[in-house]
Amino acid sequence: MDFSLPLTPQYTQTGGTTKAATSSLFGDYAIAATILFTLVVFLFEAYLNFRQRKSYHKTDFPRELETTVGNIDRETKSSAAAADNKKEESSKSSGDDDKKDKVDRNAPILPQLKSKFSHAQSYGLDKINFSIFSSTYAVTEEVVFLLYGF
Repeated sequence: MDFSLPLTPQYTQTGGTTKAATSSLFGDYAIAATILFTLVVFLFEAYLNFRQRKSYHKTDFPRELETTVGNIDRETKSSAAAADNKKEESSKSSGDDDKKDKVDRNAPILPQLKSKFSHAQSYGLDKINFSIFSSTYAVTEEVVFLLYGF
């Protein structure tokens, strides 16, 4: 296969021509420009994916988030204690038990977030690894199809 410019497809339909009737700069270099643009976009996206992939290897929960959520948990606990005292006084007088409230809305958020963090990191790493493989295959297929004229 001749890789000198201008590139033309390896395969053309019967009766087709490889050169345009009127030679133009765009017509002569369209395939080369398309391949170049495709590769530049692929390399840029691969660079971003590999940068993001590094962050998925982190297993430590972010300290700033831990501090913020810890503060929220403490505030929720203190306000829940005050609300429980008021609720106990009102439930003694009414005698009703709310069966609807089975979800503990006053449970600490931090332990839940920590467990979800590790699962999210694992999922993100798997997803980005598949994305890298998939995009590499797709770009290879595109370039081959452009060069062979499919």
